[in-house]
Parts: sequence; C-alpha cells; structure tokens
Amino acid sequence: MIDDLTTNPAGLPAPVPDSRAVVPAAGDWMQHIALGRAAAVSADQVTALGALVAYVARARRTSEFRVERELADRFGVANVTCLPGSSFDDAIRYLADQAPAPAAA
Repeated sequence: MIDDLTTNPAGLPAPVPDSRAVVPAAGDWMQHIALGRAAAVSADQVTALGALVAYVARARRTSEFRVERELADRFGVANVTCLPGSSFDDAIRYLADQAPAPAAA
C-alpha cells in the first residue's frame, strides 16, 4: 500500500518543504516584532544616526549609550536599528536639538 503522505504513486519520497524560506534572518526577528513589519532605517541611515549620536555625546560630555538610549526611548523602539524609516528625519532633528549651541567666540 502506498502511504500518501510520504510517497507519490511512482514510489519516490515526497519533497520536503524548505522551512528556511519562512524563517527570517537571525538579526531581523527583533525588527519585525518592534516595527510590525514596517520598513526600518537603512544601513546608511543607521550610520548617519550613529555619527550624530557620537557628536551629541561628545558635545554633552556623556556616553554614546546614554544618547542612543534617549533617542530609542523618545521614539519608543528597542534600539536605534529598530527605528522606522519614516521617523529618520524626526530622529535627526531630535539629535540636532540635543547638541548644545556652540559658544560665541
């Protein structure tokens, strides 16, 4: 008797579905949860945010971690890489406002 679940009429085993196509990449799982599948900031945008975070941290004489944490808390995300792409401009404005004004010479 032919087992319909494991063989076809020719007696060959049934193909096993590739589950790898369904599982997201290891680094993406948190973004999909935090963003509800919305597009996250791109790698170039993350680099730009990181540079501005470093500038603000140095100008305020605090750690980059603290500035990143404040930014993530402001936008309600787990970390800066989970920031929705649509919020990138607002994040840049927020960081620019956090930098102290240069002293007049």
